[in-house]
Amino acid sequence: MAGIQLGLIGSYVPAVSGSFESIATSTPSGGTTSITFSSIPQTFKSLQVRSIVRDTSTGGYDAIPVNIRPNNDATSIYAIHSLRGDGTTVTADGYTGQPQGLPWAAAIRSGSSNTTTYGVMILDIIDYTSTSKYKTLRMISGGNVNGTGSVISLDSALWQSTSAITSLTIRADSTAFASGTTISLYGIKGA
Repeated sequence: MAGIQLGLIGSYVPAVSGSFESIATSTPSGGTTSITFSSIPQTFKSLQVRSIVRDTSTGGYDAIPVNIRPNNDATSIYAIHSLRGDGTTVTADGYTGQPQGLPWAAAIRSGSSNTTTYGVMILDIIDYTSTSKYKTLRMISGGNVNGTGSVISLDSALWQSTSAITSLTIRADSTAFASGTTISLYGIKGA
């Protein structure tokens, strides 16, 4: 087994079995309400989306949802489980038949008391090329909203389709993406 030796005390770190490759990055601005990563290569084991997000909304909650739709599918075939905490309260939810897509509470609204903060999100999409099983997604997201909204959210989701994922549409749920938003798509190679 190959490994990397680190530090003066001989720490051992095993070699990574897969590697990340950048597929595309989008920096929406000017009232953009959604972005689509299309023609996703079918050569990876899994996909990962990483983002820093702010919404142009000036009302409502500080942390607002952003939605993702594999193959821009807006039908009611999504199941979602969420665990959220805001520093004082923890909530857990489960939903089935969600037509909007897979939500994550990653965007901070521009009217927030935190005028320079953005939400962050990492989304893993497992076995996205499979045509024999439903697709599993794992998400972690959050942002600093001083206890007035979701600070951190752990989500798992199921897209109940056996279609291979060839595109991802990511939508600002409230209004539009604010300047400074960056959304990147990566492919993860198998072992």
